[in-house]
Amino acid sequence: MFLIQILLPVQDDRGEEYSRKLYSDLARDLTTRFGELTAYTQAPVNGFWEKGPGRAFREPVVTFEVMVDAVDREWWAAIRERLEIQFAQRDLVVRAQEVLLL
Repeated sequence: MFLIQILLPVQDDRGEEYSRKLYSDLARDLTTRFGELTAYTQAPVNGFWEKGPGRAFREPVVTFEVMVDAVDREWWAAIRERLEIQFAQRDLVVRAQEVLLL
């Protein structure tokens, strides 16, 4: 079993919030395909990184996750590419972690 996580930005480069429709459309697509979805959207977490020497950057993100039996890399790559276009991101994180259910 695998946990797939999608980290999505809350704001664009100008600080404007993305349309809620982007998130609701993705939630619908994932729920339809996988039958479930967990979305951490109420209190976005902050991602931090340096854009250059002494230039720290903070970006609020929300996380969508689903559990799958197998990872279809081609399907997830297509979703990542679609989301990178929709959210105007150069690199959007979609990651898979193997999960041991207890």
